[in-house]
Amino acid sequence: MPNWCYTSYRFNGDEENLYKLNEDIDKLSEDNKTLFVVDIIDSLKLKVPDGANLRGHIIYNDVGMIETESAWNPCEDFINALCDKYDLTYLYFAEEPGCIGYWSNDIDNEVFDTKYIVYDCESEEEQRFGGPVSDEELKKGILEWLNLGRESRCQSKFKTFEEASGDDNVSITEVEYTTE
Repeated sequence: MPNWCYTSYRFNGDEENLYKLNEDIDKLSEDNKTLFVVDIIDSLKLKVPDGANLRGHIIYNDVGMIETESAWNPCEDFINALCDKYDLTYLYFAEEPGCIGYWSNDIDNEVFDTKYIVYDCESEEEQRFGGPVSDEELKKGILEWLNLGRESRCQSKFKTFEEASGDDNVSITEVEYTTE
């Protein structure tokens, strides 16, 4: 059984092409069946490379955006084929929580501004940090958030970001940026 990867895609391009993509996907989902990637590829006659990861399905579709659930990693070959057919480009944010993987090609944070995902094992809370601030400001915000939880549990506070990131009960994961 795979670990599931959840990916949000935001498309850019001519407005008419964005609406056409949405309309074509909507037509395929009229009977409320699960929209598997392989079925969409067949129906829209998309060209994907041999050996492409096609294990997945669309979980949300709207004009200019698609969200998928796939096995282990994003369905990039499928999305690239859609972009080729409709003359679009895309930004994405993917998370595979089973292997603690987070990826994005939105280097400038135009759409997806998460840079760190922090999980406090003791409180079982997750928080995402990002935005148009410096890395030092983000690390300061992470430390403050973690220390609020520790204070409420009467635990000593972390003194530095490095101390917090080295703690066995804290998971701090930085988003990996790709150029694809």
